[in-house]
Amino acid sequence: MPTRRNYKEEYARWKELHTPEERRKYGREWMAAWKKNNPKKYRAKVVATQPKRNEAARKYRATEKGKRKSRNTYLRANYNISIEDYEKMFAEQRGLCFVCKQPERRIAKSGQLMALDVDHNHQTGEVRKLLCHACNVSIGFLDESSDRMRALADYIESFQRVLDREGGT
Repeated sequence: MPTRRNYKEEYARWKELHTPEERRKYGREWMAAWKKNNPKKYRAKVVATQPKRNEAARKYRATEKGKRKSRNTYLRANYNISIEDYEKMFAEQRGLCFVCKQPERRIAKSGQLMALDVDHNHQTGEVRKLLCHACNVSIGFLDESSDRMRALADYIESFQRVLDREGGT
């Protein structure tokens, strides 16, 4: 790395001799060593700049680009799909829950309609379809057991048959 004398010239020459990856590696190594050798200065710098960084992050997340990136990060971290994959599934299902064929009904605090939930197998992590929150949590409450779901459907239908015989609704 260049010394203080002729800094700009030496830095330009050093930059020409090293690839961007090498420069990034050097920068990371230098910063790690500096943090290790100056823990109090580093901590003071982090604490002093934290509110400014938090505010900048909050402003960015409020933009459409920030919201989209946050959503993409969430989808990748939790379901290993991109926002484009989600949008493709949403379009294929025409914005409707795969089970009940209804749109999502939940409203966020902001007043906007919430997104359909990504249904996935909790053992394998495999993404299945997009569901409304009601259908998604129903599956979860039944421990994803198809036997329990059938038994519950039989139970509801048995009472429906009784009502039909009695002339009820």
